[in-house]
Amino acid sequence: MRRSTNTTFALAALLSSAALATANTETISFSEVPTGTSIHGVTIAGLATFHSQIQALDAPATQTEGVPDDGPWGEGAFLIGEMGDFLIIELSAPATRAEVHFSLNETIHSSVQMHLQAFDIDGNMIAFEQGFPTFANTWPASLGDSVSGSAVIEGVGEIHCVAVSFAAGPFATMFALDNIALDTTRCNSADLAAPFGVIDFFDIAAYLAAFSAQESVADRAAPFGVFDFFDVASYLNAHASACDE
Repeated sequence: MRRSTNTTFALAALLSSAALATANTETISFSEVPTGTSIHGVTIAGLATFHSQIQALDAPATQTEGVPDDGPWGEGAFLIGEMGDFLIIELSAPATRAEVHFSLNETIHSSVQMHLQAFDIDGNMIAFEQGFPTFANTWPASLGDSVSGSAVIEGVGEIHCVAVSFAAGPFATMFALDNIALDTTRCNSADLAAPFGVIDFFDIAAYLAAFSAQESVADRAAPFGVFDFFDVASYLNAHASACDE
C-alpha cells in the first residue's frame, strides 16, 4: 500500500464549528469493499472493523451476485463465508442497537441458527441472541436453495463489539451476511472520535492519524489500497456535511 505525500494539506480546511447529531441508523452493506476480497481487517463506513477467526480453510470474502429483490438482499456486494468461520465486528462508535441479516445454503433449516453476541467497552458480553431462519429462497440463485433470517440486540446499553457465528446441522456449508444495521449517535462517517454526535477537531485529528498510519478507515475512495487525495476529498465532503450526511 502507498500514500501520497501531498494530500494532508487539504485537511486544514476542516477546522469548522462543531455540529450536533441525534441517533441514526447506519447500514453496513459491503458495497464499498472490492468484491472477491477478504473482509479480515477491513473497516466499513468508518464504523465497523471486521475480524475473522478461521476454522474453515478460507477467510470470508465479499462477492457480487444477482439475487432476488424480496427480503433483505439486493444487488451488489455481500459477505459470504464457510460454516465454522467466526466473525468479530469492532465498532469505532458505540451502538445502541444491532441487527444482522443472514442466509444459509440449505433447505432443511430446523437445525440451523445464527448466534449474535454483543460486548461492552471492557469486552464483557452483555447480550446473546439466536436468529432462526424464517423464510426461504433468498440465497443467490447460483448457489442453490436457502433459508434466511435475522437477529436483533437492543436495550442493553452501549454496544462496542458484535460477534457472529453459526450453529448448523449437517446440511449447511456456507453463510452470507448483508444489511447489518447499527443505531449510533455518530453524525456521519467523518465522526471518528469522541464525543460522538459532534463534528470537531478531535475527528480531524483521528483522521490525520489514521491516514498517516495507512489504516483502512482512512482508505475511503478508489483506488483502494492507495492513500491519496481522493480519500482526503471523501473525508472533506463528509465533514463539510456535518450531521446532515
